[in-house]
Amino acid sequence: MVLNSAQRQNIWLTVVNFVLGALQVAALLCYFQPFEWFVQAVGYGCAVGFTVGSVLSLILGKQAWGRSLFVLNVLSFVVISGLTILHWCGLFDDFASLERLRQLIRDSGGWAYLVYIVLQFLNVVLLPLPGFLFMLAALSIFGIWPTFWVTLIVTWVGSIICFWFGRTCGSKAVAWCVGTETAEHYQKLLGTKGNVLFLIMQILPFFPDDMLCMIAGLTKMKFRFFLLVMLIAKPLYIATVCFLGSGSLIPFSGWGVPVWIALTLILTVGFAVFCKYQTAIENWFAKIIHRQSRQTDAK
Repeated sequence: MVLNSAQRQNIWLTVVNFVLGALQVAALLCYFQPFEWFVQAVGYGCAVGFTVGSVLSLILGKQAWGRSLFVLNVLSFVVISGLTILHWCGLFDDFASLERLRQLIRDSGGWAYLVYIVLQFLNVVLLPLPGFLFMLAALSIFGIWPTFWVTLIVTWVGSIICFWFGRTCGSKAVAWCVGTETAEHYQKLLGTKGNVLFLIMQILPFFPDDMLCMIAGLTKMKFRFFLLVMLIAKPLYIATVCFLGSGSLIPFSGWGVPVWIALTLILTVGFAVFCKYQTAIENWFAKIIHRQSRQTDAK
């Protein structure tokens, strides 16, 4: 019997589903015993539920349901794999320890670059952690330019994946990841003529840039524009962290000490102001962009 392309694709998706489900269950059995029971229950529910649901949907000819559940199964696999790697590395004990991250990368020996790539990738697509911690940990090991280029490439790839996740999986999946209120808030801001606002948010600190990449995928933003923003904004941010964090621009001794104190105070005050007036600041940017857009359209 000769199978058509749709049947071959269903067989391939079924096999991949079973493999992903088996790997998730194995990870849960081996590494998730210390977690609370409800965390394990959610993990097993997602792993088994998405796998069985997708396979049954494909067998019954429900292509849309089968593929949707397959996407959720892949997402579940990414989350469980990421948590497994972090637990295996011992990073759950102290995420914010710069010295611990540095020691983890340094102790990896010849695998140091690979470990850093995995950690940075997980940071972009999964972990709600400040990315500069990973860069600062890598700077003392790899140097400025290797850290810059590796971080830049990984960040580009992760940001593109976040964008296409939003565009492919839709608003419900994004709302599940970032919260319904947050997703609706930023989707409204980036909706009509919000392209320039997206560029500004990617360049300025304090905005959740990786989360914004997901939400940008929900809007009418063209992928070419998104890619252009990534090519402009990400190198600026990563270069700033690499050159300032290495002490090559502002030393950590002598005249650099009062400069660093001043910068720390400015950033602390700026962050506090942003947290208190976040909505007002975002609306102010949006009004300026929309006003300029209307003036341009009038001409």
